[in-house]
Amino acid sequence: MSRFDEHVQAYIDHKGFPNIHEPMFASIKRNTPEGARFLDLGCCQGLLAVQVAVKHAGHVIGVDGSAGYIKNAIEHPNVQYYLLKIDGDEALCALQDIIMEHQVQFVIARRIMPEIVETAGIGLATKVARMFRTVGVGVFLEGRIDSKRAVNPLKNLAAETALFTGERYRVLDERRGINYLVPAA
Repeated sequence: MSRFDEHVQAYIDHKGFPNIHEPMFASIKRNTPEGARFLDLGCCQGLLAVQVAVKHAGHVIGVDGSAGYIKNAIEHPNVQYYLLKIDGDEALCALQDIIMEHQVQFVIARRIMPEIVETAGIGLATKVARMFRTVGVGVFLEGRIDSKRAVNPLKNLAAETALFTGERYRVLDERRGINYLVPAA
């Protein structure tokens, strides 16, 4: 059983959320109104999506490219899941449709942008950031832990943040490895 699976099992057994998402949740709570609408991009089995729904948001959309994660996602009445791998322009259009259909206000991007780069290249990651700005959503970024061996252009939070600021986002809150960005005026 992976460490992530252990967190999910602990939640199911005890209905308690692990501390793994606490910095992200604290940033969300500090920077958004209660009842806001979120999209958790790369939601895995929905642990953070459910935590946000239970403790803060009105509705959360979870999106992940793994059929296994979506099939085994934690059920909650205020969380809806979509199977969507962000691997090209067609998927990007589908993601934008989901955001618009559900009137999403904020996107949680926890270590997902480097995965998009690994799957489809930096060009698609840039298009994702541009689309987020175009639809006007705030973005919560949690980047990968910095490593000297990293070869991905988005090897850490600073690189991910630079991708978004290059697409006319500005950082509003920067704490404990989480950056909250909003479209620049």
